[in-house]
Amino acid sequence: MRRLWGRGARGTLAARSIGPASPASAAHVAPVDGFFYHTIDLPGHDTILGAWDLRGDPDAYLGFVDFAGKRVLEVGAANGYLSFEMERRGASVVAYDLSPDLLGDIMEVPGLDLASFHERYRTTVRGLNRAWRYAHDALGSAAVLVHGSAYEIPDEVGPVDVVTFGSILLHLRDPFSVLGQAALRARERIVVTDTLNPPFTLESQERGMIFDPSLGRDPCSWWSLSPQAVRRMLEIHGFGRSSVYFHRQIFRPDFAPWGHTRPGEHTGPEITGTLFTVVAER
Repeated sequence: MRRLWGRGARGTLAARSIGPASPASAAHVAPVDGFFYHTIDLPGHDTILGAWDLRGDPDAYLGFVDFAGKRVLEVGAANGYLSFEMERRGASVVAYDLSPDLLGDIMEVPGLDLASFHERYRTTVRGLNRAWRYAHDALGSAAVLVHGSAYEIPDEVGPVDVVTFGSILLHLRDPFSVLGQAALRARERIVVTDTLNPPFTLESQERGMIFDPSLGRDPCSWWSLSPQAVRRMLEIHGFGRSSVYFHRQIFRPDFAPWGHTRPGEHTGPEITGTLFTVVAER
């Protein structure tokens, strides 16, 4: 199941923050309980394999932004690979993600067992939160995790220099509104990464968005977006200077990355997907 982003009810957005790790805290979270969406290397561990492996080109994924001394809001933290990569590059990171108490934008397609889907979704988000915590503790990170809806980012987050979205917009019913939330908080840049899917190509210039690209097979995938559509939405929100970067990243379809899967233990298919990253400035 992919990560979901939804509309939380007003009054449910009290932020739960995780501060710097304490020496004893790692004992309370085990990797077996975590959902490691992104492959990650942690001190004293073998590589923990994820559904996506961004380690080959994280700079392109993050739009070649210089994060030194920047305060960053990361919308969609998953298990924290990018949170801690940006921190390693000198950023102060506020990771922002869902909790099991917040439901995402789920397309209620005919035949969907919504109650069962919600339960699987909550289980996955709980695993992502645990994996983030485990990596946070293992690295001794000072990053902070806040839970809430992308449509209503709480004022407690405060202003930031950069807002990042790592393959989030495709999961949103209303990506334009969420980018508006980011624009209210970003002093300098918004960085949006998403998958590049047909009919869009590296040469596409149309401002296109394809609705329900999986034809209901994935009720969490609302859109396939072109880079130019993302650039235009950001331009309307006041971020008119933008660049686009294309890159390829490793993806393991149908792999549910629970616990510590080591390299060589996963025998399923592995493909290289094409993504784009838009970096837009005020």
